[in-house]
Amino acid sequence: MKNWYIVQSHSSFENKVAQLIKEEAEKAKIQEKIEEIIVPTHDITEVKRGKRVQRKKKYFPGYVLIKSESIT
Repeated sequence: MKNWYIVQSHSSFENKVAQLIKEEAEKAKIQEKIEEIIVPTHDITEVKRGKRVQRKKKYFPGYVLIKSESIT
């Protein structure tokens, strides 16, 4: 059975933490137990200096979500 786990990280390092988790899972040969690693974001449009700019904004800054089997 797969459950969701929350990993707390420093804000603005979420993508790096997600990438490092993937790499370490491959090294430990447990990548088949991890189904999904996400940093929840959504697109927003801002107006900066009179121009529309699209960027991604994090729903939960400082957190990475992992769907995985229990790894013990």
